[in-house]
Amino acid sequence: MKKSSKAFGILLFAAAVVLWPGPAALAQGKFEFSGHYGRWSVNIFKSMIESAIGDALETEFRDKLVENAQQDNPLFQLTRYHQVVRFDSGGPDYGFELRWYPSGEYGSFSLGFAYEKTTMKIGFPEVAVDLALEDQGTGQGGSMTADVHGEFLMKPAAVLVSFRWDLFPRGRFHPYITFGLGMAGGSALDEGRLSYGYTADLISPDTNEHYEEEVSKTLRELKAEMESEIDPETGEPKEFSLPNFLPFLQLHLGMKFTIVRRVQAFIDYGILDGFLLRAGLAVRF
Repeated sequence: MKKSSKAFGILLFAAAVVLWPGPAALAQGKFEFSGHYGRWSVNIFKSMIESAIGDALETEFRDKLVENAQQDNPLFQLTRYHQVVRFDSGGPDYGFELRWYPSGEYGSFSLGFAYEKTTMKIGFPEVAVDLALEDQGTGQGGSMTADVHGEFLMKPAAVLVSFRWDLFPRGRFHPYITFGLGMAGGSALDEGRLSYGYTADLISPDTNEHYEEEVSKTLRELKAEMESEIDPETGEPKEFSLPNFLPFLQLHLGMKFTIVRRVQAFIDYGILDGFLLRAGLAVRF
């Protein structure tokens, strides 16, 4: 955590150096303070993710469910497997930003310093599994249905330094583009929570069984568990490392609308370690 704190300090110092204007700039420049709220997700890749992860999930769940069934009947063999995977992601986002327009009220270029609090939830709220089994001794069939779910939840608080260009800044409506870089501390990953579970029902002429499991752990807890295990190949404790900070990349396209002089509403959409749609109000002074 010392490394992440040091990195935060460096970023804050750099932002202060970049954003602090000289006496001449203070005479004509303008500050702008804004607040915003929005929604974060990566659902733009929903179909791609469902397709890409489907094979991996099938291997994992198929082996696990067949293993459970064979605990009750070792002669059961898989004859059919079918699954439907649904991916979802999202979470609220809010933040505050202070910008400096060195050329004044109608300047185009500005430098900004922002605080961003984002809830990032990525998961599979539904993986429906249906499989058929056959007793190799008697030839009798059986079936199993299962519902599987899992998610990873993280709530990083990031600081960002950004560069913005307002196009046609004198217009009542005008677009802008923002590019920024920033980071959140390593605690965002440590406190990230991985949750998963399943319920399954096995039905056959001789067996009716119910199976279920629920697990919820932070990455810090998972790291401690992994490091307490011994790697059978090396004889050393297993390694599980987490970065000391979480980097952020911002690239947004937006539109501003002047409500009254120096007060503007805005909406923008773009990249923030995922995709973010947000809206807010900005006041210049």
